[in-house]
Amino acid sequence: MDLASSDRHHCYYGRIAEKVQRLFNYLVKRWLKFVVALCLCFAYYVGVGKKSSTSKQFSTEQRAKVFKALSDPTRLRMVEMLSSCEQMCGSEIAERLGISLALLCHHWKTLEHAGLIVKKKEGQTASISLNRELLSDCFSEVID
Repeated sequence: MDLASSDRHHCYYGRIAEKVQRLFNYLVKRWLKFVVALCLCFAYYVGVGKKSSTSKQFSTEQRAKVFKALSDPTRLRMVEMLSSCEQMCGSEIAERLGISLALLCHHWKTLEHAGLIVKKKEGQTASISLNRELLSDCFSEVID
């Protein structure tokens, strides 16, 4: 094998190694995002979503988060809209409410932090659905 041929093979395998490294980094990054999402779901389940076998009560702080999120008229209208359907996409909600997508994202974060909505993203389209059980339980604890 001559020197020029050896350099070509080295360069070719170097590019392949680079591509493999990029793919590996991408997969590790995706895996970490998955693990973080799984941890957040677990933390939510332990903190808000889990109900003890003896009681369905949420802490006062957890219910306060829910009611604080509902104290904004726009967020309350969003929850009312979601109560009449299974799920809605962001652009549809923003159009019905007459608000920008940036403002919609702000309200989504607040409702999501309170646990009132579940956000699903498929490609570039994000949709949300209402956590009816949490909403029902919070109101029933206040009334009962």
